[in-house]
Amino acid sequence: MAGDEGRVELSPEKFLTFNWEKPSDAPVALLHANNTSPTSYIAYKVKTTAPKRYVVKPPQGCIEPGQVAVIKLTMVGKDANALWAEALDSGGEVKSDDKFLVQTCLVSSKFYFEELADQDDKAQSGALQKLWKTLAEEDKKEKEKKQIKSAKLTTKFVFPNNMSAISGTADLPQASQAPPSRMQQASPSDGGPPDSATAAIQ
Repeated sequence: MAGDEGRVELSPEKFLTFNWEKPSDAPVALLHANNTSPTSYIAYKVKTTAPKRYVVKPPQGCIEPGQVAVIKLTMVGKDANALWAEALDSGGEVKSDDKFLVQTCLVSSKFYFEELADQDDKAQSGALQKLWKTLAEEDKKEKEKKQIKSAKLTTKFVFPNNMSAISGTADLPQASQAPPSRMQQASPSDGGPPDSATAAIQ
């Protein structure tokens, strides 16, 4: 949809690390998506294998030429508390199978200014979902050059060495105090995440 072969550089590139310092932590990881093109607009969206475990803000958007999108990934309190307890029982070792998928595509400046610029979040979300659906359908017919590019990241869970001492001086919050998950699974047919949600990797 654009002539410039722009691309997005992710930082970190391979692993998203979630660090705990105390039992009540809701660990956060930041993902930077850098649009390296001086002229192209690039849309992105984030998917995960654990959509109910993470709140991702923003879950999708468009990066202007030469700009960087900062994506905040926060683990919900209920899961963070459960993983702390699991790590405490296992000596600080918890294997993570959670994965994230960042999909990107070029968009024309016409699409950006007509469909995204100066629009509210709902309008932008609707326009991006239609875009992803259209491109996904077109890519199914295209055997070689795909319009949607994908990058996969895995996760690491890191706990302090003195977990037992920390747990002895801090009480875990009640599960009811944890912020409710706003994650929802995207419908496989719509090709994009709903408002304020992270799509599940299909």
